[in-house]
Order: sequence, then structure tokens, then C-alpha cells
Amino acid sequence: MLIIWNNAELGDSVRAKAFKDHAVAMLNSYPDSVFKLSDTLINFGQSKNYLRAVAEGFNMKGISVYIVGDYNQAVSYFEVRKNYYKELGDLMWTSSINSNLGNAYSEMGYYEQSIEYYKDAIEIQEDFQDESPLKYSLAGIAGTYFSLKEYDKAQEYYMLVHSKISEQDKKDGFYDRTLGHIALVHLEMGNLDSALVYAKNALRLSETLDFTSSIEFNLAVLGDCYIAMGELQTAMSYFQRSIELSEKLNHARGKVENLDRMGKIHLINQSFDKAIEVCSESLEISKANNYLKNQSDACQCLYTAYKNIGNKSKALEKLEELGLINDSLDYQKTSIQLQQMEFQKKILSDSLLNVEKERLIREKHEEEVRQKNRIRNILLVTGLFILLLTAGIYSRLRYIRKTKAEIEREKQRSENLLLNILPAEVAEELKAYGRIKAQGFDKVTILFTDFVSFTEISSQLTAEELVEEIHACFEHFDGVVEKYKIEKVKTIGDAYMAAGGLPMHKIDSVKNTILAALDMQAFIINRKKQRDQQGLHAFEMRAGIHTGPIVAGIVGVKKFQYDIWGDTVNTSSRMESACESGEVNISKETYVLIKDEPDLEFEYRGPIEVKGKGDMEMYYVNKRHL
Repeated sequence: MLIIWNNAELGDSVRAKAFKDHAVAMLNSYPDSVFKLSDTLINFGQSKNYLRAVAEGFNMKGISVYIVGDYNQAVSYFEVRKNYYKELGDLMWTSSINSNLGNAYSEMGYYEQSIEYYKDAIEIQEDFQDESPLKYSLAGIAGTYFSLKEYDKAQEYYMLVHSKISEQDKKDGFYDRTLGHIALVHLEMGNLDSALVYAKNALRLSETLDFTSSIEFNLAVLGDCYIAMGELQTAMSYFQRSIELSEKLNHARGKVENLDRMGKIHLINQSFDKAIEVCSESLEISKANNYLKNQSDACQCLYTAYKNIGNKSKALEKLEELGLINDSLDYQKTSIQLQQMEFQKKILSDSLLNVEKERLIREKHEEEVRQKNRIRNILLVTGLFILLLTAGIYSRLRYIRKTKAEIEREKQRSENLLLNILPAEVAEELKAYGRIKAQGFDKVTILFTDFVSFTEISSQLTAEELVEEIHACFEHFDGVVEKYKIEKVKTIGDAYMAAGGLPMHKIDSVKNTILAALDMQAFIINRKKQRDQQGLHAFEMRAGIHTGPIVAGIVGVKKFQYDIWGDTVNTSSRMESACESGEVNISKETYVLIKDEPDLEFEYRGPIEVKGKGDMEMYYVNKRHL
């Protein structure tokens, strides 16, 4: 290919394609080298005024940084390439870039933007005779809905892909992996029989075509199916076969994920020595490749195995190591979230800049229109009576007053809407500077509530009844939050989150958060009594509270959301999960801060095991009856 590239007598398009094919062949193994090589193609295209070569150079830059996980930078390069193809009027390549942007946004967790780009790509690709680009975009949007756990939509789009499969697709590895993904969707939806059928068909096809990477993937999928069916030994055999292919492909990630699965099966079978063997190997590979999530899974497996064979020192060693790894994971998640916030700030800044440009253009246009109207009016007024002139001026003044009043009403409406979404101090900062800095807080008290048996009760109510009941509860909660001067953060389905000490710390924020939780719990208990007497369904509730450090800031561009992150949020959720119905459960950290409060009484629950955290001391809290 480089021989063709170096032959200056050949046409520009032939040389550019040869260079691009050479770079593409290196992408997965040497993405950094391809990033640098792309400049050669860009410079060539610019010197020859061959825009397609320039566009492809930027595309390779985008793909190379995408492979190494720099999705923000990938988006920038994809956008540059998209602009070139728009200039060229090439719809097919424009749609391809929309699909690439969908991939990048999905990897960053911006699923809403990802789906919009996929749909833009699909809208263009539906008119193409060649359906290959359309199938890849449909598969991309299906994968995004799978990540969102919207399995019905994921299945809908995967089945659209399935309906468009050609004979060629059955020969190039696309079809068998699609069948594997459909199997995973059915597995998540609880359709075990159909999941098994799809997984077996996927494996049979990939083995027939001898696609090693597809066989590795589909063996693991089939193993997951057998785990769900309780056939653990059969699942183990498929994971072992998948591991053998992972080693052949030098695919470290695939190997450790299968080792983790095997470790869990050995724990279930109480084969603790075997669990230690496979999980130790998984931990070693994960450390070598900095796979933090797999390190956490392997340490958890080893801790459980050592604990069960009575090796307390080894169990303690792995528990301490697990804590360090989970701290690193939390830091990594927070760093990613902060990066996403910075990226969103850039998007917000660009949006505000565009709005300002549009405003200036609109004002200039309005000024031109006013100037023309002024000249016309002067010509008309010359022949009119003084009375008509006076009437015209009076009408104009009324119009101006009316317009000013309307603008003032809209401004007040916008400010009220902003205050409904954001804390007052945060809203003022956003209006003043057009952006919000992420902030860390050392001591914030997080309240997390959740309805007990929500799924079971919701299945017995109509959609209207369910929404009406949730609204009645959350409307009261909003009033409680207002009463105790704490901040509502968000609702997630049937869960409600609030925080005391945001965005400014107050001396009584811990107590007020607890009082708010007790008021909420009292409301739910009384409401259930009333509805039980009426023969109506009602919710019961758990509430958990923990105090500690968090990071807070704004996420989103089209729909602002003030959100918080950190281990304190996760721990408050664990407090809620470990709570009994009708109670308010607080952590030891919160108890230490509020234990001397005379209006409250506490019931020590002792150390209780918490997922991912080990044993934690907890207390039930109630108002003291005097």
C-alpha cells in the first residue's frame, strides 16, 4: 500500500486511499502512530485541495483517540470531519460520522446525545441502497438502550438489525455477534429459553465460520445463560473454552472476566481452594493491565474464599486491598464525572456563545427593519393630520409598554423555573458567569428514601393510580424539604434524595435532615393506615442517612440537573437498603454528630454487613417522647 502512496504519478484519490488503508490496518495495534500519520494525509489533502483526504485524516485522528479512550477529543475530530463532508455534500459519509459521534457519546455516558446522533444517521441511511451503514447504526443505538437498561427498545433495534441481515453479513462476523447481543437482551429480560436459542445459534455460526474473537464472545454469552438456568458445571465448561481463546488472542480483558465468573461459581459450589486459584490469577492479570473493576471483583472473591476456609490473616489482607481498590474506583468515577462536567461546561459555553451571536444578528436585523419603517413612516406622516400623528405615537407607546411588560413576565418566569431546578446560590452563579464550578464539600448529610415492594405494588395499580400516588408522596416530601431548609437533589424512580448542608454548610443541617426523614416516614405510615381502611394500596418506606464528603455540580445542557457524587452518596443508599420498613437508619458517622441532641433517641443495631463495605455500625433514630 505504501508503494502506491509513494508513486506520485498516480491519482490523488488512489494515493490517499492506499495511505488510509495502511493506517487503518495499524489502528488497533498502534493507535498513537496512526494519530501522527494522520497529519501526513491531512497535509497531502490540503496541498492538493483534495478535501476528502483532509476529512479522512481527521477521521483517523478521531478513531485513534477513541481507541485509547479519549472520547472528548474523538468528538472534536469527528465534528471536523463532518463539516468537511457537509461541504462536499456527501450524505453517506455525513451519516457515518453521526454514527461515530453516537459511539463516542455513548462511551462517555451521554446516552441522550448518543441516541440523537444515531437517529440522525439512521434517517439519512434509510435512503441508501447499501444497508451496511444502517445496520451498524441500528446496532449502536440498540447497544446504547442496553446500557440504559431499556431492554424492550434494545430488543426492538436488534431485531431491526436482524431483519436486515444479508448473506454477506453471515460470513463476516457481524451476524453471529448480533445474535449474541440479542441473547444477552433476552437474558436480562428473563427470557431464558429464547436467550439460550440465540446464544447457541450465535456460537454455531461463529464456529462454522471460524471467527475466533466471535467464538470467544459467544462462549461467554452461552455460559451466562447456563448460570441463569442454574447449570453451573455446564457454564464452567463454556467459560474455560472462552479463556483458552482469550489466551490465543492475547485478550486480557476477556480472560479476567471469565476467570471472575468461574470464581463466583466455585464460591457457590464451596470449592474455596479452586476459587482462590482462579481469582488470584484474575487479580494478577487485572493489576498488570490496571483493570480496577476486575481487581475489585477478584479481591472480593478471595476475601470470601479465605474467610470461609478460616484463613483470617489472608482474608483481612484482601479486605484491606479491596478497600483501597474501591477507593481508587470511586476516585476514578469522580474524575470521569468531573471530566464530563468540564465537557458539558464547554458545550454550555458554546451554546451561550451561539445564543449571543444569534441575538446580535437578530438585533441588527430588527434595527434595519426599524430604520426602514422609520423612513416609510416619515413619508406617510408628511401627508397626515396632526391628530393622526398623535394617535400613532400614542399607539406606539402602548405597544412598547406592553412589550416591556411581557419581557419582564418572561424573565420572572425563567428565573422562577431556574430556582425550581437549582439551589438559589447555584442559580445566581449560573446567571452571573454562565457556568458552574464543581465544588467539594467536607460534611454533607445525605438522605435516601425508597418504597418497599414498589414493583409488586405498582403491578397492582393502573399507570394513572401509580403516578398519582408517587406524586402525592413526593409532593409532601418537597414540602418537608422546604420546611427544614435542606436541598432536594433528585428523584430516581421511587427513590427520593435530599441533602443537608448544601450548597452552604449550616450548623443544624444534620439534625434537620434527620427530622425531615422522620416527618416523611410519619407521613407514609399515616397514609398507609388511611388507605388500608379504604381498601387501597399504599407504600411503605425505608430511609437511610449518612454524613461525609461529596462533590457537587451541574450536569446536562438542555435540561440542567444539580447532582452530587461520592462514597457518601453510596453509603447513604446502603443505609437505606439495610433499613427495615417504617424506620430511619443512620450511620455511625452521623450518630456521632447528633448523639447528644435531646430531642432524639437512638437504637443501636450493632455492626451489619454492607455490600462492598464490610461491617458497618448503624442506629435507628426517632423523636424522643417527653
